[in-house]
Amino acid sequence: MQYSTPSPSSAGRRAICLLGALLLLAARTATAGDGEGVTPLDLKLVSLQSQARVGEPVLLEAHVSPGGVPGLQLRSTLITPGLEVQTVAFNDGGLAPDRQAGDGVWTGSFTPDELGRYEISVLAAATVDGDLLTARRTTQFDVLRGEQIDIAGAGEELDLGEAYPGETVRRTVRPVLPAGRGRRVDADVGPLAALEKSEGKARTDPLVARLTAAAAGEGGTDAERTFDLELTIPTDQGPGRYEGVLRVWSEYDERSIPVRVRVVAPTLLVTPRTLELGRIWLIGFVEGLNCLLKREEK
Repeated sequence: MQYSTPSPSSAGRRAICLLGALLLLAARTATAGDGEGVTPLDLKLVSLQSQARVGEPVLLEAHVSPGGVPGLQLRSTLITPGLEVQTVAFNDGGLAPDRQAGDGVWTGSFTPDELGRYEISVLAAATVDGDLLTARRTTQFDVLRGEQIDIAGAGEELDLGEAYPGETVRRTVRPVLPAGRGRRVDADVGPLAALEKSEGKARTDPLVARLTAAAAGEGGTDAERTFDLELTIPTDQGPGRYEGVLRVWSEYDERSIPVRVRVVAPTLLVTPRTLELGRIWLIGFVEGLNCLLKREEK
């Protein structure tokens, strides 16, 4: 008895071809994953700053492995908070800001000009032995205001010194904004809270300071104006140290410093002059009392 193998139909032949192609693709993928064929690219994005700030360069590194792949190219797409699409140029040729040529670390930089969240996507691509190898990574980061604002005469804090209940303390706040760092500067001050409890029933509610914009600077611009700070101590305020925060900001920068005042209890000032006046008053009082007693005796 003889058996014959039936010839497959055209649909069957297509199914066999498709199955063979899938098996071949799976074999090539497995070979590449085992490291015996083409090694796939690996890409990692690293930001060299812990915080990104407006107007300050942001350095980015794209670590590509394996290194030294011939014909490797990097392309990037940067999306700004305003949804504007830009590009960042990366290089591994030792040109600034890249530190070493050919080490597989591609470096690029850009300077953000607005606040908010940025998104950057980097594509690495190379053709090896006729195979196109690609790797893509996307990351997001927030750009904050800088700190390039000085407050003339304040340093790291604004010390208002000592004040008595019922007294009003006044200071002029003059922010110093570098050129090109914004067109307007603003400021506010928070309540000054007591740092320790006052003895007895003295009032220790937070002190409220007023901050008003004064005249503009010599250039007549809002970037050079000053502010008048006024703090009135209530008459029943308890003694002690009080502290708040003065905040100054512009379009690109922001800075906060502590504001401190020490409320002191009123005291009677004793001087040689007051002692002499008191002695004279006491002598007069005694003499007057003696005269009154003599009259009553008569």
